[in-house]
Amino acid sequence: MSLRVWRAAAFGACMLVCVPAVAAPSQAARIARIEKDLGPVGMIDSTYQQPPPATRQPQLATGYLRTGQAVEGRYHTYPEMAAAGLWTTPTDLAKWAIALERAHNGETSPLMSQASAKTMLTPGLGHWGIGVEVEGQGDDLRFTHGGDDWGFKANLVAWPKGERAIVGMANGDAGMQVVMELMQAVAREYGWSGWSPQIIDAVALSPAQMSDYAGSYGKGLAKVAVDGGSLEVSYGGVTVELIALGGDKFLADNDGDTIPVSFIRGSDGKVSGLSALGVPMIPHDP
Repeated sequence: MSLRVWRAAAFGACMLVCVPAVAAPSQAARIARIEKDLGPVGMIDSTYQQPPPATRQPQLATGYLRTGQAVEGRYHTYPEMAAAGLWTTPTDLAKWAIALERAHNGETSPLMSQASAKTMLTPGLGHWGIGVEVEGQGDDLRFTHGGDDWGFKANLVAWPKGERAIVGMANGDAGMQVVMELMQAVAREYGWSGWSPQIIDAVALSPAQMSDYAGSYGKGLAKVAVDGGSLEVSYGGVTVELIALGGDKFLADNDGDTIPVSFIRGSDGKVSGLSALGVPMIPHDP
């Protein structure tokens, strides 16, 4: 099944390109060194050129904000090419994932050696390998990576066993829910493990309990507020619902992409901060 009809979308990834990007003397040379590995993998519809050349403009999707408005200029040009500069398609990105899987499995791959692939897919701090998040073990081993540029959302999950991959992309800031629904449907249809919908047993909170968490954190970096009968957190210009799990633990529901959030209490029992997105503690503002 081809997903190329989704058009090209920006996918944030660091695919071992940071060193050559720094070492090359010019932007053209940097792009050439970065893109030299795309062709042998079969990624013929991908580029790191920022902004993309005129010849590729008909291929490019327009990004949309949550308000429904198009991103100014259709898309944002990012200076950090490795992390936010890859224009690609679901089909091309799946080819990259399969090339990595083949290297990991000891087959001939133009991407890297088996030793490098195994190192890349060895989980370390926070279940992250090199550039990708690694989950599961044995036949259930899989790696994932999300894409989040202004006006675009994307996600990838791949299983080295059987050399399988699913990639979904959407050209909208509210598109992750569509991407996740699509990926879960594919995994469910083919019986691929570890990608079933998350079942959450939410805990009901009283108005007094919700107000206990409300406030500003990290000098306004995050704000928690009660809206009707729910608790919400605003961060980076986005407001999402906080789903209570009990014991000061929550899930921030960001269009199907759930982020664990924990509140910390001081010795006096009052909320003193919150922890989320890999930040150990964001203090509660006075």
